[in-house]
Amino acid sequence: MIHRVLKNLVLFALAISPALSQESQTPATGRILTPTRLVATFSEKENAWAAAVQKKSSSALDQLLDDEFQVWNPDQPGASPREDWQKIAFSSPPTSFHIQHMAARPVRDDVTIVSFELRETRDKQTKQSFVVDVWTKNGGDWKCTDRYISKLPSTAHVPPRPTGRN
Repeated sequence: MIHRVLKNLVLFALAISPALSQESQTPATGRILTPTRLVATFSEKENAWAAAVQKKSSSALDQLLDDEFQVWNPDQPGASPREDWQKIAFSSPPTSFHIQHMAARPVRDDVTIVSFELRETRDKQTKQSFVVDVWTKNGGDWKCTDRYISKLPSTAHVPPRPTGRN
């Protein structure tokens, strides 16, 4: 009898252990976040884009940006053509970047809207922006035709924690 109870307890522990290990990896919402196929695809492209700017690589950007690419910014009237945007981007490339909170929505089979938060650090200053990119598929390649970018308000300054050595 005791042998059967121990056997059932071991089986129960084995059955519940994967659930416990998954629970420790889930966010506070209790959900496991898995990127969609589109988010995975465009996350790769957006990271390659940011890395190309970091490396000042026009040839890498040629593979990602359409010939008619333009940037829209609420601080400027009208759109900036690729040449103007690229000159500014290459003059002060970020030392680091981070893309988060990405969403990708297909409008048609050949058009997808991608939005995300972009955090870039230049000269020890971090700037956060909200970005919306329009990607079109021509042939088999996705290329960005338009970027809408807006600065996000900076987060409140958090004073350093006391060390107790003052």
